[in-house]
Amino acid sequence: MILCVCRDDREGTWGVARHALHAHRDVFRRAHLVGASGVPKLQVNEDLYVIAHGTADGADGEPVLGDAHDDLHLDAPALWENVRTLLPDGYRASVYLSVCESADPGPGKDFSLAEALAARMKSDQHVKGRVYGHKGSVGGEVPLPGEGLWIEADRA
Repeated sequence: MILCVCRDDREGTWGVARHALHAHRDVFRRAHLVGASGVPKLQVNEDLYVIAHGTADGADGEPVLGDAHDDLHLDAPALWENVRTLLPDGYRASVYLSVCESADPGPGKDFSLAEALAARMKSDQHVKGRVYGHKGSVGGEVPLPGEGLWIEADRA
């Protein structure tokens, strides 16, 4: 499932989500906007693709994702709190952060948004999965799993 976590650039981010879904429905399955009612839980083996704007140097110097200009910005703890509600117990898949700089550590930090999210996922005994992100700019397309643009959080 694709989850678009951006409220002020829906032409860009939601357009990317719709294009990816149209081109690869067998991979992405469905797409939802953050804040929309009825965002369903994932299946235990269903990957989650989060699309948003991002920066390694966000609020308080922490890596964040969210809106391009408005006030929706989530750091790793807030992102995990929201993502966890979508994961069933026994979840065994991956979370992909199609977000600029999601695999880049913040200035003076030893961790990226993807690494911080992966640490939270690993500490939850009810789910097992991997987290992937991007170094630098995403470029507007959601890469398919296995493409070289994804950086596994433990290897960032």
